[in-house]
Amino acid sequence: MERKDLFKKISNYAFIAGLICEIFVMPSGYTLLYLGYKYVTLLGMVCFALSLLLSMDLKRDIKIFIPVFGFGLVCYYFQGSALMLRLALIILAGRTQERDKVIKSFFFGTAAWIAVIFLLALLGVKGSVFTEGAFRHSADELRFTFGFMHPNGFAFFWIKLAVMGMYLYGGRMKPWIACTVYAAGLIPLIMAMTKAGIAAYMFFALICLYLNADKDKDRSRKLLYYGGGGTMIALMLFIFTLGIVPYPQEHVGEIHNAWDAANELTTGRLQKARDVLTQNTPALFGSKGIDAVNEIGFVDALYRQGIVFVAAYCVLLFVLLYRFNKENDTRAMFMLLCFTFYVIAESYLPLANKNAVWLLMLG
Repeated sequence: MERKDLFKKISNYAFIAGLICEIFVMPSGYTLLYLGYKYVTLLGMVCFALSLLLSMDLKRDIKIFIPVFGFGLVCYYFQGSALMLRLALIILAGRTQERDKVIKSFFFGTAAWIAVIFLLALLGVKGSVFTEGAFRHSADELRFTFGFMHPNGFAFFWIKLAVMGMYLYGGRMKPWIACTVYAAGLIPLIMAMTKAGIAAYMFFALICLYLNADKDKDRSRKLLYYGGGGTMIALMLFIFTLGIVPYPQEHVGEIHNAWDAANELTTGRLQKARDVLTQNTPALFGSKGIDAVNEIGFVDALYRQGIVFVAAYCVLLFVLLYRFNKENDTRAMFMLLCFTFYVIAESYLPLANKNAVWLLMLG
């Protein structure tokens, strides 16, 4: 075996090892399991670094690597976190990998974690199957968590699994089978009583069914590109102006206007984001020691990872959407839009093992 082929083989194995580490730490922050996440994450970074070193062409790649890792180091200095460096390693090491294989690994990894976490809760080992208490309005709600710390945490993992499943297998199922599968998939979310999760899941499932049923694929592509792109712009403008536009005062538990309705659907997330944006000023490269900021991903990342990162991420979304449109890749456009829209419910923006937008960059 030639040296080049040997390096390529080792690089692939190292990437797979790093991938396993990322899947292993995936439920961090969403369950009560403590499995040495810090050390596994560090091991994963080492594996990705090895994969990158053995696959890089120094003359060709150096002009990309220097600014990317330079940005990661600057973020590490201001944030006290290596998250940006970790993300850079995953994306750059993954440039030689097959995107669908990696997404399939995360699909089955997510399904396995949901099953394991539920089983541990069912057996009374760790976590609980359901929780009862005060959430937003009521003091006597009983909501299923399936072993996760919060019903919304379960909802995120379930919707993430569903969207990746729609991306990988949605187009292969007959319409009646797809309708049955998607309807069955709604039941756990109803048991978890998560309004935002149910609304998002139903919307994503209906869009997927439409895309598969539409015979005019060019029309479907244009719908995702222009409709999805326009909605992304509207979503970003809406979120980033929450602290500027004088919306009405929220009436908790009552709906007097559209602002109340939006807050009810998002379980108060918009009002909380508005409070954060009006009371705090984000830094360019993020800040150290910030506690939980907000569940809306764009707002949370604005304070944790900084203005530069969020601005770059927003540009990246439109660059990817433009590229997938040129490639007629409606599956990738669909998943990009799903994870972009669901960011209003969960703060997973900079995490490659939770935000599949980063996985779409691989290959």
